Amino acid sequence: MDDLVNGIYSSDGAAMQQGIKEMTDLMNGLTLAHADIGTDMNVVDQQSSVVEDTILNLKTTVSSVEDLDYAAAITKMNQQMLSLEAAQSSFSKMAQLTLFNYLK
Repeated sequence: MDDLVNGIYSSDGAAMQQGIKEMTDLMNGLTLAHADIGTDMNVVDQQSSVVEDTILNLKTTVSSVEDLDYAAAITKMNQQMLSLEAAQSSFSKMAQLTLFNYLK
C-alpha cells in the first residue's frame, strides 16, 4: 500500500502499478482465506450433524433399554430358545438318516 501512496504523491506510474498489483494480490489472498473459512465451516456443520444423529441414536437405545419389559423379554427369549432347540433336534435326526433308511 505504501508503494501506491508514494506513487500517487510522486506521480510515479510504475510505483502506482506496483501498489495496485500488491493490493490485487492482497484481495486475492483475502478471498482465498474467506473460501477456506467457508469450507471449514461446512465441515464443522457436517460433523455437528453427525454428532447430533449419534446422540439421538444413543438416546433411543438408552430409552429402549430403560423401558424394557423384563418379563416379556424373558418370555420371548425362552420361546426363541425352544424353537432353536427344536430345530437343532430335527437337524440332528435328519443328519443321522442315510439312503438305506429311506429305502426301508
